[in-house]
Formats: sequence, structure tokens, C-alpha cells
Amino acid sequence: MKALVIDLGGTHANCALVEDKEVVGSLVIPTSGNGRLETLLPELAATLKSLMSREQSGFGGIAGIAVGFCGLVDRANGRVVSTNAKYEDAPGLDLQAWAYEQF
Repeated sequence: MKALVIDLGGTHANCALVEDKEVVGSLVIPTSGNGRLETLLPELAATLKSLMSREQSGFGGIAGIAVGFCGLVDRANGRVVSTNAKYEDAPGLDLQAWAYEQF
């Protein structure tokens, strides 16, 4: 099973392709520090697509995309509800729709 993973920090984002619990590729990108996730989403999508093309495995077989950052998530509705003052626009974003649209 494969998954794409994004770990959002305050100064950088770690992006990875994980297969069977093992990291098979990763890239680190700087974040703008402006506190807006929406402006970072295009670069995150491009980075994840780059990881997939490097592995030459395409997007078939991807079980999902995991996004981790400091905050609270309503799992039942798949929405961010609080971000602990980081990426304050995240509660207004539909990250599931973004993932479906991009991948």
C-alpha cells in the first residue's frame, strides 16, 4: 500500500511517499511563513507529484494522503477545526476536495 504524506511545520514541510510503512522518497520544501496554507497548496501538490514521478509508479495504488500539523481535526467531517495559530486559514479549506482535484 502507498500513501503520500505531508508534515507541515512552521518553517518547512516534509513531503514523502510511503510504501508498506517505509519511506521510499522524500522532499523538504520551505514554507512561506505567512501562515496561509492556501498559498502553499500548489507547491505541495507539485512536490507530491514530483515524488510520484521519481518513483515511476504513477498515482495508481495510492491509498490516501496524510496531512499532519499542529491543530485539531473533526474526523467525522474531515475538516480542520483549529490550528493553534498556524495556518489559520486551514479551517476554511476543503483539503479532501483539494486532494481529489489534484490527485
